[in-house]
Amino acid sequence: MTPADGAREVLAALASGQSIPNFTSRDAAFGVAEAYAVAAALHQARLARGERAVGRKIGFTNRTLWPVYGVDEPI
Repeated sequence: MTPADGAREVLAALASGQSIPNFTSRDAAFGVAEAYAVAAALHQARLARGERAVGRKIGFTNRTLWPVYGVDEPI
């Protein structure tokens, strides 16, 4: 999946209100770098359609949850 493909899929899910399977369950090679690339493409696509950024979301700031989810840094 390209970042643009991922962004289109997320936008379609948002528009339809339907859930989609997470990318990691469909592609074992999909990791943090790929997620950031999709997020950047999604951000650009939303800006292109007239939306504007008003904040930032940072996930996994609670270090006690890192082992549960297999992460080792905020995302």
